[in-house]
Amino acid sequence: MNIKISAIIISAFVASPAIAQQSNMSTPQASDQQSPSIVRFIPGYKTGTGWKAAIEIILQDGWKTYWRVPGDSGIPAEFIWDGSENITSITEYWPAPKRYEDRSGQSIGYKHRVVFPLNIKAADNGKQATVKLKMFYGVCSDVCIPARAQLQMQLSDQPVSDFDREEIDAAWKKVPSSAETRIGIENVSINNKGKKPALDITLKGELADRTDILIEGYGEAYFMPPVKTGNNQYAVAIEGLGKATDLVGKKLTLTIISGDMLLEKQVTVN
Repeated sequence: MNIKISAIIISAFVASPAIAQQSNMSTPQASDQQSPSIVRFIPGYKTGTGWKAAIEIILQDGWKTYWRVPGDSGIPAEFIWDGSENITSITEYWPAPKRYEDRSGQSIGYKHRVVFPLNIKAADNGKQATVKLKMFYGVCSDVCIPARAQLQMQLSDQPVSDFDREEIDAAWKKVPSSAETRIGIENVSINNKGKKPALDITLKGELADRTDILIEGYGEAYFMPPVKTGNNQYAVAIEGLGKATDLVGKKLTLTIISGDMLLEKQVTVN
């Protein structure tokens, strides 16, 4: 593939040589030797409407970055595509994250490495495109710092390397699906019988022993980790909710992480 990638990344710590070695870079990396993270584009392959590509962040040991709902604290990544050429839309997808707990509280995100798949739609699919990205994100260890990266990539109809195609395809498999194939959501209802309001959630399917439920969509509320209460039944305590009935009839997005089974679906609270 005829690819030109340039990048600037600014942060406050020094990247170790080990991070560069483990990334198996097939294209220039985005680093200025002062960051605990490295960012790069994984060059994309052609589809019927544009390209599938990805953004990779590699983190030094002990550092993490954040999911779109970061938890108690943290800065979720922001992707700005201004200035891209021959592009009608770029959609970034979030792979399933993990929960972490330290002295600063609970957070949701990624350690070591995360790859965000991209669906890039071309204005004219017969011509090459230029993708420009300004990315703002947070990285945390004992302290949290904001970071930014600026990248540019040209895409054409030339084939991508097998390595990059495999990286992109593997990243897509880590993105939760909306299809209820192996697991599903049977019911979500409010429970105001305890000291704090909670959501009672009933799932469907053969769930893994460790199943997490991430909830978003109601800004005033913070949803705690789920507690298993029965067979495929979970309770999620809610912080910051004025009245339990405030959630009735509202739409929430639930992300279910149960082993290799990943589901993301919007539901209405009963």
